[in-house]
Amino acid sequence: MRTSKPSDSPIDAAGIIRTRSNIASTARLRENLETAQSELRAVDGTLFEAVSALQRGLTLGTQGANATADSDNRQMIAIEIDAILRHLGGLANSVYDGRYVFAGGAGNTAPSRSMRMGATNTAAIRKIASSPFRTAVARRSRCRATRSSSPRTSS
Repeated sequence: MRTSKPSDSPIDAAGIIRTRSNIASTARLRENLETAQSELRAVDGTLFEAVSALQRGLTLGTQGANATADSDNRQMIAIEIDAILRHLGGLANSVYDGRYVFAGGAGNTAPSRSMRMGATNTAAIRKIASSPFRTAVARRSRCRATRSSSPRTSS
C-alpha cells in the first residue's frame, strides 16, 4: 500500500518522516566530513612544508656552527634563515575557506604577526654573522676536535 498523505497510515508516515530526517542528517554528515577532510589535507600540506623549512633551518644552523664557516658564510646562512622565518610566518597565517587555520577559535585573526621579518633585521643578521660568541664557539669546537684527534699516551 502506498501512503500519499499522513492520514492514510500514521504509522507509515512517522517511519517515512524518520527516514527522510535520517537521509538529510546523513547528507549533512557526509558534507561536513568532506569539508573536514579537505581542510585537513590543506593543513597537512602546510605542516609538511613547515617541517621541511625547519629541517632546512636545522641544517643551516649546523653549517653555521661548523668551525670552518667564515663570516661571509654565516651572513649568507643568516639571510637564508631570515627567509625561512618569513616563510614560516606566512605558513602560520595559512587560510582555508576564508579562515586562518592555525588561529584556533579566532579564525578571523591572523595568528602570526611577529614572524614577518624584513629590513629591520639586517642589523641583527650582521651582528649574528660577526658574533664574537660564534667565533668563540668555533674556536672551542676546533680545540675539542684537536684534543680528541691527538694520540693518547699511556701512563
